[in-house]
Amino acid sequence: MRTAAVIVIGNEILDGSTTDANSGWMCRQVSGRGASTLQICTVPDVKERIGLALDQAFALRPNLILTLGGLGPTRDDLTVSAVAAYAGLPLRVDSKALAIVERRYRELAEQGRVPEPNSEETRRAREKMALFPKGGEAIFNDVGAAPALHLVVRGSGILSLPGVPAELKSIVLNHSTHVFARWLGVGAFGNVNIVTSSNDESALDAALRDFDAASQFDVYLKSRARRFGDDVRVLVTLSAKGASRAETETRLAEALQAFGKALQDHGLDILETSHDG
Repeated sequence: MRTAAVIVIGNEILDGSTTDANSGWMCRQVSGRGASTLQICTVPDVKERIGLALDQAFALRPNLILTLGGLGPTRDDLTVSAVAAYAGLPLRVDSKALAIVERRYRELAEQGRVPEPNSEETRRAREKMALFPKGGEAIFNDVGAAPALHLVVRGSGILSLPGVPAELKSIVLNHSTHVFARWLGVGAFGNVNIVTSSNDESALDAALRDFDAASQFDVYLKSRARRFGDDVRVLVTLSAKGASRAETETRLAEALQAFGKALQDHGLDILETSHDG
């Protein structure tokens, strides 16, 4: 099973002024390829803390580490320099990254969305987004201006993405599919949502344990309680990953049949099922 680790970077996440909308979406992209996310870690805009998070992520030996945020032009955007320092690589102006930055600011100026640079400080701030470690690949950003960074470190990939959700999503979906294919491959993920006849999650425990004990299906089974009441029926989700859609669907079908039997052995039934993914 191929794996990823996610590092969310930003003081604004940790002080509560911004809600992280990126990590859950990113985990769905990883799962959608039949891979697994090992952990999500959130750290402030501090180079040492980003380095510690990278160290922790590498200890899990993932195929791909995804950093989210901190690629902009201001003094607190430190992700690329932290990644370079962690990899022991100097920063220098990357010609491809600089071409992306210059092109995007030219396009944004033509659209009337940003002014032409009127000071040397502004030019340097924009050029900062083109400072990349040697060997890093600059990936086009068609929504903002900061290129994403793809770097190979100790046999794993690092993909550093901007934190603005629209930018991140466009880069992932439109410009970095080759990175995901290289490190996570191509697979499939699916869910079956099950409505049981029980209105008490604790009454499901024996059936869940029996399923786990007999399971040969490489699936994840999770009960999802909502509230108590005579009108409530406990939901259960079966999730599976595989090398192909057909393999995933076969695993889910076999696991659903086995879970139905486990429920029946304890006087319970499946009332309804629906599929996602």
